[in-house]
Order: sequence, then structure tokens, then C-alpha cells
Amino acid sequence: MAPTARTFEQVYTEGDSTATLTIGYDKVDGKLLVTSHYKDEQGGIRSWAGLSYDGDNQTLRVGDRFYQKPGQVIVGSLGDQQCVLLDGDKCLLRLGDRNAGDGHVVLRTHSGTDMVSLEAENSTLTLGNATASSQDVGDGRVFLRNGSGATTVAVDGKSATLTLGGTGTNGTFRILAADGTETVRLEAAGNLTLGGKGQDGDIHILNAVNNETIRISGSTGDIEFFNGDVAEEFEVAPAARADALAGSVMVLDEAGRVVPCEGAYDGKVVGIVAGAGSYRPGIVLGRVGGAGRVPIAMLGRVYCYVEAESHPVAVGDLLTTSARKGHAMRAADRLRAFGTVIGKALAPLPAGTGLIPVLVKLQ
Repeated sequence: MAPTARTFEQVYTEGDSTATLTIGYDKVDGKLLVTSHYKDEQGGIRSWAGLSYDGDNQTLRVGDRFYQKPGQVIVGSLGDQQCVLLDGDKCLLRLGDRNAGDGHVVLRTHSGTDMVSLEAENSTLTLGNATASSQDVGDGRVFLRNGSGATTVAVDGKSATLTLGGTGTNGTFRILAADGTETVRLEAAGNLTLGGKGQDGDIHILNAVNNETIRISGSTGDIEFFNGDVAEEFEVAPAARADALAGSVMVLDEAGRVVPCEGAYDGKVVGIVAGAGSYRPGIVLGRVGGAGRVPIAMLGRVYCYVEAESHPVAVGDLLTTSARKGHAMRAADRLRAFGTVIGKALAPLPAGTGLIPVLVKLQ
């Protein structure tokens, strides 16, 4: 039996604050059709549903598939400027426009907290919210999955961690040059590749004040240490720790620990405490650290306390231990100097005492 026709007064109701148009009643589903038409070459009229809403399956459709008419939804701002565009022809969703303002997408939790924000004004994608309540997760996270559904890339805002690989897949980190050449590659197998394909790979290590201290050169295969000497850590005798200053000349005591020298031409000399002036150790052997241990320069350039009261010091003079605590002096007596020389002066010291650069060369 065909449904009974209903009048406008039966489908339309109006109250003090609402006006309602009802399509469908009892067991009859409602359907809204807004049609468009055009005349064909033979003068016939062709029409299609440009907009339809089906109450049976709760479907809103814009455009018509049969007539290949793409749908388009436009939401305007003040002045009827296009602010939101949903274009079925180009599969395009656009927010914002030249005259309407910047596009902005916000995703919120059930409690109303903004957790995902995509802003066109400053080209920013923000995940997470620092002010999220206890019932929300305030940390931003990004997960990328492969075709099997396994997470292969994860970015965790809470721990500031970028994870590549896992779940059966090895992670690889790649950096490309402007021409697309891969110049940096870090593989989960434990391989780090710098350079290649026409590019030299180098590693530069800087200190806290931005000075380069170590360089590994891919073009030459050299490891370059820009600090001055090779040192080795020694334990300082407890009673001498206050006097074991950088630049001091050190000798061995009976227990095999080091103390500042206090005698001329001492055969127990081991070297100079590294780190004085502008020179720092390039390599430190036997490093343990802790109180009572100092790096002793064994080879290379180092600043040293020298006294010229016994003999003036010229560039190139051999230096040995002095009777002045922790100081070196010119080795004027070549016979006594054998086995006690600690290096050569790289700067003159005509008189008095001072801190001068020395080339450490034990002999």
C-alpha cells in the first residue's frame, strides 16, 4: 500500500523557539533530494540529484556519480569569503583563503583539551598539550606503520626519543645532499657511513666554546687532535695534591705516585701536569678520574713552570727538573742531564720564573 500523502502542515511544525521540517514518519524513511537539470542537444531535459540525504542509511551525498557531476561544499566567513572548501572533483579539503584568513585544524579529547593543532599561519603541527588534565595524555606522539601494521618509526614527545625500526625491521637514518646524494647513513646493524659518491665524509668534534678539538677526515683518513699533547693519568701522593697544579713538573715517589719536583736533575721525572695555558691533552691514557689523579703530559706541547734564576732559558734549550718546587730549568750540565731531560723550551725566559710552552721529550 502506498503511503498516505501528507500536507505541508503535517510535516512542518513551529514552536516558540524552533521551526522543524520532518521528512519521513512512522515506518517511512525520509529522503531529501535537491535536483539540478540541463537541456541536451535534442532539447530533452536531464536532471540529477545534486544534493541528497537518505534517512535510511544516514548518507549525505553532494554531486552525482551517474552523471559524473562532482560535489563541492563551501563554508564562507564574514563577507561570504570562501573559508572551507571540500571539492569532490580534486579530492581536496582546504581551510583558509586569501581573503578569509588562515587555515587551522584542531583535534580535541572528550574533555575538550586541544591535543592536535595544525596551523597554516606559522606552518606548525603540534601534538600534545602541556596543560592537559590527568584524564588526558598530554605528550605528543607520532607512529608510522608499515603495510603489515607494525610500528617502524616512533616519535615520543615525553622522552624526546626518535625510534627507527624494531618489530622485525632494521632502522636506517639517511641524510641527503641538495642533489639527492646520500651523504650520511646510520644503520641498525651498527654501521655509520659519512660521505661517498663524490663527497668526503668528515667528523668534527667541538668543545663548549665552539672550538674544534678533534677531526676525522674522510679524504685523508687522518685523525687530527687539535689539543697539544698525549698524557697519562697518575695518582698524586696525598700530601702533594694541593701543589699538583697544571704546568708543574712531577717526579715519582717511593710508592710510585707523583709529587712536584724539588731537586735539580732528578732521574725520577715523569713529565708535566697537562692543561696549563691554552693547551689541553689531545689523548689521555689510563683515565680513571676522581680526586687525587692528574694527567701527566708524556709527548707533545704543554705549558710548564720554568725558572731562569739558575740559567737564562732560550728557545730550543733542553729543560730538566729544578730545586724550585714544580719548576723546570735549563739543563746546563749535559752530563747530569742524561735521563733527566723533560723537553725543549718553545719560548725564551731570560730571568725570573714563568709559564712557557714546552715540547715534552723525555730522555
